[in-house]
Amino acid sequence: MATFKAWLDAQANAVVPKSAMGTAVSYALKNWDALTRFTEQGYLEPDNNYAEQCLRPVAIGRKNFLFLFVGSERAGRAAAIYYSLVESCKVNQVNPLTYLTYVLSHVRDPRVALRTPDEYA
Repeated sequence: MATFKAWLDAQANAVVPKSAMGTAVSYALKNWDALTRFTEQGYLEPDNNYAEQCLRPVAIGRKNFLFLFVGSERAGRAAAIYYSLVESCKVNQVNPLTYLTYVLSHVRDPRVALRTPDEYA
């Protein structure tokens, strides 16, 4: 990382600041602390691929939740709630169908305190 930082410092004076390369070098230098934080904390990954993979279904489905596509704003909100529950189940390694069956069969019973996906596991 020290070699890369030295190269960035040299490039900062060698490239045109408004060029694509100049913008990239400037961005890397401005965010150097965040860029190298993974070297200080052993549990951090050097990239965010896992987070990107988790968010991909959200990004793909985003347009599906627009009220025009699902029929109304209320339906869009309901779809977003169900989508959030399903993704929470996936993160907590709970079968979404089993969990939603549990929730929908007990949602109107005031005697039952519904568990969240992380509690359900």
